[in-house]
Amino acid sequence: MHMKDFYIYGRNAIMEQLLHHPKNLKRIMLREGIKGRDIDEIRTLAQKHHISVGMTDEKEITKL
Repeated sequence: MHMKDFYIYGRNAIMEQLLHHPKNLKRIMLREGIKGRDIDEIRTLAQKHHISVGMTDEKEITKL
């Protein structure tokens, strides 16, 4: 069964996916310049699960 691609938004939603369903994630896009302990944790968990993390500006995020 093939899952359709979808987007999730927000730190908490991304963290929940990383903690409970990391195989559902292909890539994580973060807004350039975003910082914080939760962002560091997202990066760490993404690396642990071999999920790429990219940076983009807010304009590109709103296009999604």
